[in-house]
Amino acid sequence: MTQPQVPLDMTQSESHTFEGFIGSEGLVESLSRPEKLPQFTYLWGVKHSGKTHLINALAEELAKRGTAHVSLDASMLHDADVFDHLPEGLDFLLLDDVQVLQSHVEGEVALFNVYNWCRDKQCQLVVSAGCSNRSEQWQLPDLRSRLTAGLTLHIEPLKGEHALHCLERQFSLNGIPIDKAVIDYLRTHQSTSFEHLYALFRQVASHSLVLKRKVSVPLIKESLKQLKLSD
Repeated sequence: MTQPQVPLDMTQSESHTFEGFIGSEGLVESLSRPEKLPQFTYLWGVKHSGKTHLINALAEELAKRGTAHVSLDASMLHDADVFDHLPEGLDFLLLDDVQVLQSHVEGEVALFNVYNWCRDKQCQLVVSAGCSNRSEQWQLPDLRSRLTAGLTLHIEPLKGEHALHCLERQFSLNGIPIDKAVIDYLRTHQSTSFEHLYALFRQVASHSLVLKRKVSVPLIKESLKQLKLSD
């Protein structure tokens, strides 16, 4: 029998810090020393790889140091007046999810203009994206050359024990109890890529809240069946 589902608000109480990020130790080390970053840094990874977490962790680090910075969602670049809202003396501009600007003439031109603005103002620009800076979906030639001109940081997708640990933390942060046997079951019976585990987490969490049940191996199996039916 198909169980009803409820929307999940995955609001987490954990702040976004470098210490709280799992995996990619070398990448985290680079970002945690912002004074060593070049004028432009392109951070990219697949969905659920932690791009936004890292951008927010960098913003927290800059705030802790008293460094003048602004953090924006890249969709805001569609606003032609964005430069009117950027203060003088800005040291860092952080843009999250710039892939939303891909293949849109206005969006790519806006990102190109931001890049040049930051270079002229000697402001360091750090962007995150869900695709490579060499993706063919970047269509503006001048922009493509700039996106590959600085430091490129690729977030390796979580898998194995790192991904399982991250899954456990997701349940904990959302106050959902889980049997110890669940992780052992997933370790031996399922893909341990975090993209797969995160989809399972959302399905299982929905069932757990509706049924008011602790997350157990039988509940995991039920949720896996539902995921296969929805594929």
